Amino acid sequence: MDRRRKPGMTARERAFYEQQRRKQAHERKLRRAQKRKYINGVIMLGLIASAFFAAVIILFVMWDFSKAPEKYEYSLEVSDNGERVSLSNGITGDVNVMSAMFNNGDTMSVYVGSDVIRFNDIPVQTGAVSYFSASDGDVLIPVTALRNAFDGVVLEAEKSGKKIDYRLSIADGIYCLYSGNNTFEPFNKESVNTSTPPKHEFTADLSAYEKYMDPENADEYITLINTEHPLGENYIPQDLVDIADTRSDRKAVQMREYAAKALEAMFIEMRAAGYTDVSVTSAYRSYAYQQQLFNNSLNSFMQSYDRDTAYTKTAAQIAIPGTSEHQSGLCADLHNLSAASQAFEYEDVYKWLVEHCADFGFILRFPKDKTDITGIIFEPWHYRYVGRYHAQKIMESGLCLEEYCELNGLGT
Repeated sequence: MDRRRKPGMTARERAFYEQQRRKQAHERKLRRAQKRKYINGVIMLGLIASAFFAAVIILFVMWDFSKAPEKYEYSLEVSDNGERVSLSNGITGDVNVMSAMFNNGDTMSVYVGSDVIRFNDIPVQTGAVSYFSASDGDVLIPVTALRNAFDGVVLEAEKSGKKIDYRLSIADGIYCLYSGNNTFEPFNKESVNTSTPPKHEFTADLSAYEKYMDPENADEYITLINTEHPLGENYIPQDLVDIADTRSDRKAVQMREYAAKALEAMFIEMRAAGYTDVSVTSAYRSYAYQQQLFNNSLNSFMQSYDRDTAYTKTAAQIAIPGTSEHQSGLCADLHNLSAASQAFEYEDVYKWLVEHCADFGFILRFPKDKTDITGIIFEPWHYRYVGRYHAQKIMESGLCLEEYCELNGLGT
């Protein structure tokens, strides 16, 4: 007996009751069907939306990463003692990464869209981002990545149209010297030439500047300034003078007298060689001003990174207050671009500076193959005065200032 029926119901009442029960059951069935239809529709819309956004992301990656400037279109083939290493290239999770495993166990990872690569899990900034080429599926790495990341390597370059293919292999030796033909040649400290190079014959008459370019006390300006050898917060050079070749859109910057006069001589000779568009954009900076520059950069990076990462990135580009050579009054930033950039490396005048700066007592302070030692990215615009005697030996040897001072017991 149906417990929902009341006792004593007439046949008519029972018939009406059954009709209502069947109607309610049918309505519940319709509601369940509509609910299933709604859920299936939502799922289908979700799948369509996911497919659409995935297609947009893929198209964006192919479009954006294929816009690498010509000068950064480099492909890479890596070898170890003549044998190919294992290479993997593709998207893993949300990170587009190319990794290389050397036969000796060393590893390298290149992150597409980033200016950082990792060598044996040590991050190294390249100064330019790596790109994905939609046309051929290659990961395009700025050549600075190779030169900044590896010690004891050989780079062989083969140009094909607008593209340069580099072959990298492990070489013997602790240090590498860039010889100007896309090849690193290994050498050891013992092989460094310590003789004094001959003096350069100038086009212009620079006789009045000779004492500034080649100071009588050869060791007076060789002071090493970095994180291990900082300047005090209150250090201010007492012989600062205005630089004649400061960029016209800013107030005259200053250097110590001998450095400023030697720099003036270099500009005179530079103009005589036909390079007339270079100017000085920065020189002496106080501790307080360096702190301001550092904080501004740190705050900018913190918009995209956590504080520790932002601090590391800032310190690789802007010296920590007290560790900047600018506070010493012995260095200058000079170039012919709208702002300091590694693109200055591709200007003809940069080649002239690297070849001749030592004759005036200056060195390229932060070379591209020494970033692991200096802790600063490659800065083709930054020149440091040390006097001709040491400058010529440093530039000829291929050592950075840290290595040279350690080798000769100087600078501390």
